[in-house]
Amino acid sequence: MRRRLFAVLICALGFPQMAAAIPPPLEVTELTTQILKKQRFTYRFWQRGDTTFLELEFPVRIGEASVHSTDVKSKTKSGAVLAQFTNWVAGNKFHLLETKFNHVGSDAEVSVSYVCAQSDNRCGDAMTFQISSVSRFIANSKNAESSATQGASPPNTSLERTRER
Repeated sequence: MRRRLFAVLICALGFPQMAAAIPPPLEVTELTTQILKKQRFTYRFWQRGDTTFLELEFPVRIGEASVHSTDVKSKTKSGAVLAQFTNWVAGNKFHLLETKFNHVGSDAEVSVSYVCAQSDNRCGDAMTFQISSVSRFIANSKNAESSATQGASPPNTSLERTRER
């Protein structure tokens, strides 16, 4: 009986300290065209046949946080994850995420994570920026571009789109 009580006390007293050593999860922010521009991301997408291509260029730092990793998930149209690829980009001179997917039968989710120099990620700028549905993002950015040009000359009708830096 004493052993069990001792084990329960150790667990109750020891685990909060261990939990305090684990950094909190990163806040996730869904990327919109406005957030992309504000945070100095640039993107380009185009379609060929049933394939959509995306290039997402991201800054090395946002505030006090530095880029850490990128993540690409290949998903079904209903959102089930088929495959996931993580690229550790901290210290890498290339800050570009590239992906392609068959937009007829699938979708993609992309994200870029930023972490603080301190291991606890409490610098205020640590977060993950994501596009949870590249197909939906492209449709929304095309709609935003069309409404922004309403009453002006017709928008660029080519399938390639580029954003200003």
